[in-house]
Amino acid sequence: MSEVQLDLIVVGAGFGGIHQLIRARENGLHAIALERWEGTGGTWARPNYPGAHCDIQCRDYSYSTLGDEVMDYKWAHNYGSSDEIQSYIDHVANRFNVRDSIRFGETVMSAVWNDETQEWIVRTQPTKGEGSECEYRARFFVLAVGCLSEPNIPAFARDTVSKFKGRAFHTARWPKEGVDVVTDKRVIVIGTGSSAMQASPEIAKLAKQVSVLQRTANYSIPNGFGEYESHTMSRAEVLAKKKKEPFGVDLNRNTKKFAEMTEEERRLELESRWGRGMEFIVPFADFLTDINVNRFVTEFANAKTREMVKDKHTAELLCPKYPIGCKRPSLSMNTDWWDHFNRDNVELVDVRTDPIEGFCADGIQLASGRVIEADVVVMATGFDAMTGSFFRINPVGRHCDLKTAWAHGAHSYLGVTTVGFPNMFWVAGPQSPSVLTAMVSTIETSSDFIIEVIKHLRAEGKTSLEPMPHAQMAWSGITSILANTTLLGKPECGSWYIGSNIPGKARAYNIYLGYDTWSAKLNSELESKLAAYVVRGAGDPAPPPPADNPLAAFDPSVANFLLGLKGLAAGQPDPPMTPEGQRAMYDGLVPLFGPGGNSYGPFEHRVNDNVVVHVYKPVEDPGAPVPVVLWLHAGGFVIGSHDRTHMAVARDLVEASGAVVVLVGYRLAPEHPYPAALRDAEAAYEWLAAHTEELCVDPSRIVVAGDSAGGTLATQLALFARDAEGRLPHPALQALFYPWLDLSCSGPSVETFAEAPLLPAALLKWMALQYLGEDWAAKGKDPAVSPLHVANHTKLPPAFIRSAQIDPLASDGQMYAGMLKSSGVEVDFAEIPGLPHAFLHFQRIFEPAGKAFQEFAA
Repeated sequence: MSEVQLDLIVVGAGFGGIHQLIRARENGLHAIALERWEGTGGTWARPNYPGAHCDIQCRDYSYSTLGDEVMDYKWAHNYGSSDEIQSYIDHVANRFNVRDSIRFGETVMSAVWNDETQEWIVRTQPTKGEGSECEYRARFFVLAVGCLSEPNIPAFARDTVSKFKGRAFHTARWPKEGVDVVTDKRVIVIGTGSSAMQASPEIAKLAKQVSVLQRTANYSIPNGFGEYESHTMSRAEVLAKKKKEPFGVDLNRNTKKFAEMTEEERRLELESRWGRGMEFIVPFADFLTDINVNRFVTEFANAKTREMVKDKHTAELLCPKYPIGCKRPSLSMNTDWWDHFNRDNVELVDVRTDPIEGFCADGIQLASGRVIEADVVVMATGFDAMTGSFFRINPVGRHCDLKTAWAHGAHSYLGVTTVGFPNMFWVAGPQSPSVLTAMVSTIETSSDFIIEVIKHLRAEGKTSLEPMPHAQMAWSGITSILANTTLLGKPECGSWYIGSNIPGKARAYNIYLGYDTWSAKLNSELESKLAAYVVRGAGDPAPPPPADNPLAAFDPSVANFLLGLKGLAAGQPDPPMTPEGQRAMYDGLVPLFGPGGNSYGPFEHRVNDNVVVHVYKPVEDPGAPVPVVLWLHAGGFVIGSHDRTHMAVARDLVEASGAVVVLVGYRLAPEHPYPAALRDAEAAYEWLAAHTEELCVDPSRIVVAGDSAGGTLATQLALFARDAEGRLPHPALQALFYPWLDLSCSGPSVETFAEAPLLPAALLKWMALQYLGEDWAAKGKDPAVSPLHVANHTKLPPAFIRSAQIDPLASDGQMYAGMLKSSGVEVDFAEIPGLPHAFLHFQRIFEPAGKAFQEFAA
């Protein structure tokens, strides 16, 4: 085994690896790249499927930091084919003379950190099995392995492909024969993602018969393929522009919100963007944050499909039902994707209703027993994205391997480094903006940051670094929070973005939203001289295990979130303890709650001079009366609102349950102290009881529900209806989330969790003061004020109660559940470990909270 000593080892010779080599050489580093294939290009290096093109225009899918000559490269077309991109990368490698620093045909078998010598030891073997193994040692180790380079072969294929008499392969492993392999053949294409949308139309031109097997429809946009158009700006202007763009590329974003445009302007905006590729996904400023705006764009795109595909059944199958943009849309070579379904030799097979059983001798067998005969099966089944190529190498750090460290999802600081793996970096990988940018923008920015970090270490005479644990937790939290502020966090948006295409893979949103803010954060980290890193010199001890973590009691997703929230608020003063200050604080969190689920509404109804309700209805007409949830919002009777803070909760509940949700806009203290909120809630219940037929809801299935202070009002409504002596319908259920049921604040958990995040005891008592007045502690023991002090709980409706463990109100829910049970009332109670107050707002981020929410919806 030969041994080589280096400064830097790069894995991969695609865009990232080539850029890293160039920068390393410019800065005097002895570096090599290890490439398992026989040429440069990374993802583009192997023989690619027919029709393979990039979905970003060439002028943006190319280097912009390597000089004018490279940026002014003359492409043949505006969207590069795989061959053109391969030629471009070869051109750059030759231009900078880095080819001799690439070890082609070597597959990395292991990468292990030696803490004693503070270096990475990387072992390779020949990809083709011919030749000897090699060992490389270097201080620094960079993974430039790409987000989409590890093919996903479905389990059914792995288990049954040996039965097939024909040929089967993944699009990313297209045979060297090129198109000859499908010419005059019966071909099955499995999948309708980007690879299928590009390959299938080309295959159809050559094959005898093409059967496209679709489980989930995907949005497609015409790319406007044509001649290459170079930038009209200088290189400096292009770079400056990129730094300000959330996608790292100028997509001609519309900065106007949907509501700021007329109906005609909206239609014209979409028509002007149709046929311009990715520009279509930024038509309105609130396109990815407002489900109703998104639905407008969805309907436009699906209408285009119905226009172009002649067979109505096929057209309908090709229309996705999820929000557009929450999965990466595919670009069609102009209208080729739709046109090819109008050919006589192409059929679309719906394998959602008739799933694939597996391969058989003659082709693919479906669950119904149908066999689709084929000579060739093309698996356009995507990739084990973001982490798959990392796990193939599976580096071993100070304590464990990467698979173990990331068993519950990737964690990083800045999307470049991770705790426990000193001097290991990656280019455009997990928790960087990566695939939600022009990609090369993220690659160049990551690569430049890595070199600057190495330069800093060498200048300071240091030998290694890794991020501090709290910094990593905060970054992971911010990444998750940002996703939740958009439709990308919706459950039906499961895709390779979060790993849902790989059975058993941890679900985590691994893409940081916002190239502009990310690149600025990298710069600020450099300016701080790597303040968030543990930096070591030769002979320095390894970082000690983290000290007692004050967030250790929380579920990990909560701890990440709380640190991320702290990071987002860094440098901002604490909100003043005034009604105005606290209301502004709560309203400021609204974007973090996400846009909510798919529903119609709100429809506003005025109950009386004091009370307004907002009604949310299911998108699909149920055809019969449905349950209705009367929801009273949280906020300590002082903050919160029906039209801001709880809109997402209502929309999520409608989508998950199929019920109608009525959000009550009750008056707030101190302007309207007790009993104003209670009287408003009673008026809303009476209004609902009188309007069940109009709302098409079932009066026997009314649910009174609320979170925190809204839980107080919900329980009071259950008592109100019970004591109405038949005048009002009896609720079918009272649903309470972390309810505040003792306004004297005397429960044991108030002191136990006095410093709990989101609702410390001091804030709770201040809210009681605003609502009840100076003698709040005494008034809080009045049964008319606090349901926990009511003597008679008999004949109340069944209760669904979910309390948070780390919450001053934890004991309120527990004690109320006990009182109900002793009174013969059916109770479904659980205290959820590791969760803080207000978890319902973050049920898409906190897995235990999501489970509780789905239990209620069911």
